[in-house]
Amino acid sequence: FDTLTVLLVYELGRFLYNRHVGLLAAALLSVTVLHLQYAHFFGSETFVAFFATAVVYFSARIWKRGDWWDYTGAGIALGLAIACKLSVLPVLLVIAVAVIMRMAPAFPSLYYRALNAIDPHAIRTGEAVDWRRLIIPALGGVGSLLIAGLMFRIFQPYAFAGPGFFDVFRWDLDLRTDLFSISGLLHLEP
Repeated sequence: FDTLTVLLVYELGRFLYNRHVGLLAAALLSVTVLHLQYAHFFGSETFVAFFATAVVYFSARIWKRGDWWDYTGAGIALGLAIACKLSVLPVLLVIAVAVIMRMAPAFPSLYYRALNAIDPHAIRTGEAVDWRRLIIPALGGVGSLLIAGLMFRIFQPYAFAGPGFFDVFRWDLDLRTDLFSISGLLHLEP
């Protein structure tokens, strides 16, 4: 997975800039001390680094191209990264930023439409809102989240309480006896 991370960093640099930047980034990562240490000890961080880098790579592809494969890849990589280690959850923001950047060209026309709705007497010209540039990335982002949740559910089954597929929480709460009784209220105290 460390070697795959180095290759993915090369591909990310090549995709965003050019082949020389990708080679430099991959070369620098391949001699990073912490990266080598985790590779030798075979910790979970090697898997987390690969999947988090994959999330960044697919998010860059969402920003530049926006194909449905990019949203799917980002969701799969995010779900597998979170299944490896829960502390990688903030990488979700990378997908959110990519989706917002994908939607950004439609923001000025949406802004002028909102201004005309607030003050109809003002004459503000702007192009019509292209709702597809807003809705398709938003649906792709939601799809990425759903795929990430599915990947997390499949590859980290111990995070769920019950034997069923959707058993996330156990509900053993009886309002009459647990909450509205004196003993139930005493249990709510810190």
